Amino acid sequence: MTANDTSEIRVWYVAQTKPRQEHIAELNLTRQKYEVLLPLIPKLRHSKTRLIEKDEPLFPGYIFFRPEHSQHSIYPARSTVGISRLVRFGVEYARLRESMMNEIMNLVQTQLSDPVEATRRYKRLDIGATVRVTGGPMIGLEGLVSKVASDRIIVLIELLGREQKIALSPAALERA
Repeated sequence: MTANDTSEIRVWYVAQTKPRQEHIAELNLTRQKYEVLLPLIPKLRHSKTRLIEKDEPLFPGYIFFRPEHSQHSIYPARSTVGISRLVRFGVEYARLRESMMNEIMNLVQTQLSDPVEATRRYKRLDIGATVRVTGGPMIGLEGLVSKVASDRIIVLIELLGREQKIALSPAALERA
């Protein structure tokens, strides 16, 4: 398969960054000609006098990247400044399809369209409430709110026969 072959399926890889070095990793991966995606969402923070909106990573400590073409190896990314390690499941590197990345970007767009409303929505979701996922790759799943953070809600969802803690954006949840 050549780099110009339109049937080529390019997947995204996941890298864990060093603490608070997502932007450094993004810059260095881009310099190495990788396509990089660092989803950012606005987060409202209180200062002493007013609310401040600041863009922060949707997945703190993680960044998505993919090689420019099929002959471009992912191995140099392992030693890129800002990268701690490439995420693996056993011997396989974690890979995401384009459709999953599109869902993540749709979630980011939802947050960008009205961050104030998204922030108001999460305040109505109390610990112990049953919620339904309304956006993203887990759409339709239900779970219990276990923790409400300033920009994410931790939901216990049964996946693969076990309860998993999943951090979700308030914009992607509704009461069930």
